[in-house]
Amino acid sequence: IVSDAWPGLDDVLAVGTEVLVARTADEALRIVRGMPEDERRAVGDAARRRVLGAHTAAHRAAELEAHVMELLAGHPS
Repeated sequence: IVSDAWPGLDDVLAVGTEVLVARTADEALRIVRGMPEDERRAVGDAARRRVLGAHTAAHRAAELEAHVMELLAGHPS
């Protein structure tokens, strides 16, 4: 994954190992063209593991449900 920088990106994916950051289109091209295939695949595989392990719709629904339950119980986090 190549992304632009945005606040909170590093809360979702580890920059450098799960996502690569480019500030310009030329920088994105340099990343894609200059990185060996095995390294690109390793970054993609790491991102896939992270997303499937923590960022699916099911994870988000469970997180929302936990927050709602805390609010209903009068104990917001």
